[in-house]
Amino acid sequence: MRVHLRMPRRATQLVIVSAALFAAVLLWSIRPAGDPSHLTWFENLLVEFGLAEVPQQRPSAHTGAPDIRVWVDVHTALYYCPGSDLYGKTPGGHFSTQRAAQEDQFEPATRATCE
Repeated sequence: MRVHLRMPRRATQLVIVSAALFAAVLLWSIRPAGDPSHLTWFENLLVEFGLAEVPQQRPSAHTGAPDIRVWVDVHTALYYCPGSDLYGKTPGGHFSTQRAAQEDQFEPATRATCE
């Protein structure tokens, strides 16, 4: 048994346009905010239901000599100061300034910044 719906052409077009408009508004509302510190609507929903917590902003701990050249190990998310055993030796690493490494969320390997 098959059911056929007969709708006038205008009604069909109205349904299609309405669905497209609804989809556009839905997609616009779920897009992340321009500022990465804000939560998306889904993340806000998880927080409201108690399934997640709002991430705490870490205080800016950019200390040490900001322009000193450090070795960044992308596999461990650590950076090494000049004179350290692994400075310039880890595979896949690269040189950067300490400020840039800290801004990219890399941590000093010795847990102390380079001076």
